[in-house]
Amino acid sequence: MKRFFLLFFSLAAFVNAAPYTNIVNDVIQAEETFIYELIVPHTDLPKNRSALRLETRNDFKLLKIDSTDELRPLDKNDSFTMFFGGPKAQKTRIYSFHIKAPKKLGKQDLGSLYWNADGKTTTIEKNISVYVHRPYSKDALDVSLVPSKTTVYEGETFNITLHFHLYDHFHLPLQQPVMDTSSNFNISLIEKTKTDYKPVEGTNNELEASMLFAWLSPTKSGKLAIPPIKVNYTQSTKADVVKTKTLNSTSYEIKNDTLSKVAIAAPQSITVIPLPADNKPSNFSGMVGEFSFDANFDHTHLKIGDALTLNINISGDVPSGFIANPKIPDFIGFRWEIPDITIVKKQENSKTITSKNIKVILYPKEKKVFEIPAITYSWFNPGKKKYETASAGPWTIEVE
Repeated sequence: MKRFFLLFFSLAAFVNAAPYTNIVNDVIQAEETFIYELIVPHTDLPKNRSALRLETRNDFKLLKIDSTDELRPLDKNDSFTMFFGGPKAQKTRIYSFHIKAPKKLGKQDLGSLYWNADGKTTTIEKNISVYVHRPYSKDALDVSLVPSKTTVYEGETFNITLHFHLYDHFHLPLQQPVMDTSSNFNISLIEKTKTDYKPVEGTNNELEASMLFAWLSPTKSGKLAIPPIKVNYTQSTKADVVKTKTLNSTSYEIKNDTLSKVAIAAPQSITVIPLPADNKPSNFSGMVGEFSFDANFDHTHLKIGDALTLNINISGDVPSGFIANPKIPDFIGFRWEIPDITIVKKQENSKTITSKNIKVILYPKEKKVFEIPAITYSWFNPGKKKYETASAGPWTIEVE
């Protein structure tokens, strides 16, 4: 990939001269070398001058200084002419300071530039402000997973959120993460993920983002590890500065390419508590959470040949959408069809509530008074740390 960069200029105070400074590299990378230039027209070079003195700060290291004579634009405020060259170019002295950037990232003070001319010290630039970026040799994406709970009961549902830190050599868009399969968890991916990108305070072009990724339910107790999550992405490689000289000007072109990478969110440990054996109902459904249960017949008096309907409703905080069925009576003396099951999910107070409706249509085979036993449903409530049971019925059904 090729792209031109914008040159950044700062005016410098200088006795009887009009020099200006320039950072050649479009991106200053941590612990990498970059070039800081001082450009002075030949007509403004002091005759009695000593060597330039760059006093670095904040762990910036001056490696060497080069100088050369080139044709540069006379008007330092004319960016177009300065980049592409033009008739205003004149002979100038270019001082190139080769500097190694520190490990620390962010906006920093490189130091100050001085020159002794005509017997006195002149400050060319007092506080050289630069921004140090994460090196292109480093990963452009950091990803981590955060569980909503670190201690859960066996069968309890919790969610995991992915956090992303995107550095400025990352290439959007963010690709869909992939989770390794695991027999230790029932995994339900979020159907419609939403990712909000926000600038990282104090940085230049870095972003942070979060994504609610999946619901997990452990299938056994003990110390379990949430599987790692992988994200395939692309990032820019280290940029090379190509310097091109023509008869009247000097221009720079930044050349770089993209690289395919994989970011991995490390596995996280979860403590899974076994469900208590004491007071465990004999008809325990295996569901863990907060639930409600109700069952009723649409009518209890009918004639032979007519039908009646049993409606069973179960609701609970089950984001995965799976709710176990209750044990239904044998309905001896009735002919019945395969139950019609409807599942609906909705958001209530930051929770995903799943409602399951089971509709059973029954046809009595004879005229009789039927006694239908009660239907019960049991679950474990992790908030209350105990089993709960709801019951509906019994019912008396009269068939004429």
